[in-house]
Amino acid sequence: GRDLERSAPSLGLDPANLTVGRSQRTRMREKGSRVIACRLTVDQVLLLAAPAEAESVGAFVRKVVAVAGGCLHATDLTMGLASLRLVGPRTPDLLRRLTAVDLDPRRFPDLACAQVGLAKVHAIVVRRDVAGLPGYSLLVGWDYGEYVWDVCLEVGHDLGIAPAGLGALR
Repeated sequence: GRDLERSAPSLGLDPANLTVGRSQRTRMREKGSRVIACRLTVDQVLLLAAPAEAESVGAFVRKVVAVAGGCLHATDLTMGLASLRLVGPRTPDLLRRLTAVDLDPRRFPDLACAQVGLAKVHAIVVRRDVAGLPGYSLLVGWDYGEYVWDVCLEVGHDLGIAPAGLGALR
């Protein structure tokens, strides 16, 4: 909502460093949950948390919204979005094939975020590098998750894309 700037510090966010198209890593006050806050528009921030933290982060955000008053709203998208992680040196090449938006690492740095058309569906892309490798989180509507997964594998086959579990990222 339009009172996001005023309420950002209550959420543990630094409004001066949370500009549209940028994200910041932070810890939610009270519980200490680690989140990534993605500023999508002037009045929208998407909070990304580990699945185990989602419930406590949601409860904390709802509490802050209730106390803040004004024009501030919380919507839980946990069950509405599918998340895929792409990590590796050829990831920018794959993304060039899937979207017209320039997500080149030189122009879309670590912790940048954007809403884009990706494989013909709406997606939120968050740059999250891992161990010096370009990494991207793709968030799409739950109904499109499997489709985007399949498209990434098909379009990236010649780039050597391969599924990997969380252990590979660690």
